[in-house]
Amino acid sequence: MTQQFSITSTLKNSTCNIFEFEICASYNPSSKSGMALMQLSMPTGFVYSESWFTNSNPAIRLIETSDQNTFVTFYFDSIARTPATCVTISVFSPYRVYENRDGYIQVLDYYNPSIEGVIPFEAPALDESCA
Repeated sequence: MTQQFSITSTLKNSTCNIFEFEICASYNPSSKSGMALMQLSMPTGFVYSESWFTNSNPAIRLIETSDQNTFVTFYFDSIARTPATCVTISVFSPYRVYENRDGYIQVLDYYNPSIEGVIPFEAPALDESCA
């Protein structure tokens, strides 16, 4: 099955146990999708930090968190083919977890969830000198 959304995740900045990512998505089939969700399931031991989030993307309509901020959903009216729709988020690790498991980033059409794209959300390496 071909993924309908292209997704990238780029580590932009890190300090000890705080990591800033830019996550971008674009819609492959045509000019733009319908209403879309960008869902992030955090890697083991990481949580989304609402306090460090600045909504620099006016296309975000709503942000919901669950599971003690280990799962976050961004709502958009649509996601275009170009330019990509991006959000910059901060995640942090409040405690050390060894043998982390990756989370995932999923983008899907709200009204037709079979139109989607998914990539792993890889756990960043913690700076051992900050322990």
